[in-house]
Amino acid sequence: MGTRGVEASNQWWHAKSIAQQRQFQDDAEALLANWGRLHRDGHSADGPEAQRHAAAHVQWFAQIPGTPTHEHDPASASAMVRGISTLYVTNADFHPAFGGVEAAEFAAHALRVYVDSV
Repeated sequence: MGTRGVEASNQWWHAKSIAQQRQFQDDAEALLANWGRLHRDGHSADGPEAQRHAAAHVQWFAQIPGTPTHEHDPASASAMVRGISTLYVTNADFHPAFGGVEAAEFAAHALRVYVDSV
């Protein structure tokens, strides 16, 4: 995301009320926690439940101006999702939100399967 993208996302974020910012953060936490539930429930990363959630996850990204998902740039959006998937696994700060490293790995795998299929 270049300077223009950062500016667009900053403007979008700061135009939100505190309640809207909190809701966005709550939605993000729920999105990540649901990956943990799917993993605990034994779903396959390439199965229908995980793939529906991967689509929702990518759609969640798409609401953020300046991101390739928002700009409808498929190649860059796929690269972005792959990069974030790697971050979910390699950055331990994310693991608690998923419910552990294995759930983060599950989410990363499911997201990669999803972007490879669209």
